Amino acid sequence: MISSITDSVKNNHLIRCLVPSLIILFFACNTLENDIVIFETTVSAIPFITDKQISEVLLNRIHYIKTDNRGNIYLLDTGEQHIVKLSSTGDYLKTIGGNGRGPGEFTGIVHFTIASDDRLFVLDRELHRVSIFEPSGDIVRIFSVEGNSPSSLTISPDMEIYINQPGLDQPLFNVYDTTGILIRSAGISEPLGTSWHTEPYPLATETLNRGLPLVTRNNTIHMMYIHKPEYHVFNHRGERISSNVIRGSAIDSVHARKLNIIEHNRNRGATFGPNMMIAVGYFSDFAAINDTTFIAAAGTGNCLYVFNDRAEVVNKIFIEVDESEGVNSLYIAGITLLHNNYIIASDPSNLTIWKMRLNLPSKS
Repeated sequence: MISSITDSVKNNHLIRCLVPSLIILFFACNTLENDIVIFETTVSAIPFITDKQISEVLLNRIHYIKTDNRGNIYLLDTGEQHIVKLSSTGDYLKTIGGNGRGPGEFTGIVHFTIASDDRLFVLDRELHRVSIFEPSGDIVRIFSVEGNSPSSLTISPDMEIYINQPGLDQPLFNVYDTTGILIRSAGISEPLGTSWHTEPYPLATETLNRGLPLVTRNNTIHMMYIHKPEYHVFNHRGERISSNVIRGSAIDSVHARKLNIIEHNRNRGATFGPNMMIAVGYFSDFAAINDTTFIAAAGTGNCLYVFNDRAEVVNKIFIEVDESEGVNSLYIAGITLLHNNYIIASDPSNLTIWKMRLNLPSKS
């Protein structure tokens, strides 16, 4: 069996690579111009939970997926405006939230995260507020957030809430304490513009700066952007430390889908607008394995990227699905770790949670 962690030093670069251990169908490596070795592996995804197994609750569109310290699984359903809590084996436990404007309800649930004490922090873009729930599902606190179009949130190890609230003349992040007091702002949203992946189609400033942030124990902010294939690392003040433009076949596939959508709309007589490029994201979710290793799902769904703490790609994991399951490819909307050995992923197109076994490094 190939070692789960490959540590190699090349030109003073320490490279940490994840190598899946279940059904390794392909293994190869290439050296990039910056001398970082990228390992490519293939794993098989197997169905873990289906909507037919969860008959107690209606599932509409599963998006993000998280786990708590007990291994319980939480599914964010943007269609039903609620979060479904399951046991680690997929048994239904509870529904949190629902459509509405009252305490504990949502009209534009967009993202959520789970803190180290297993409390849920849920962001509502339409109501511009964060709702905090106990693991039992009881509502603890609601507070309003400043700025336009809150996009995502994360909790730092110091229990500070980082909210990505991009927009023209807006900070990239607003940081709150758990009582809802705004502590500081960090970073700046990049202005409207074009780049290699949108040329000649511009993106609105708000769209261009939407991302999925994570904060490590040294208060470094890691940000995977959704609508541009970029990964940036910032210090706690929002000053960029490092960045990387992600390339490869999975990214090219997403870009081709974006262009096809634009062409389709033009053929229908639609006028191009800056936000027409947002129908498909380059990356759909982003998770931390530990403070130095991160994993992201490509928008096409059939590829996971593994990064070191300098935003460099160290592993590409290609996902295969047994055609006997009636699915040729996945659209992964959310990923999370389960028991340190598995990645589980949500697929809203078939309301299925898929499981892939990986040899993962420790979270500590």
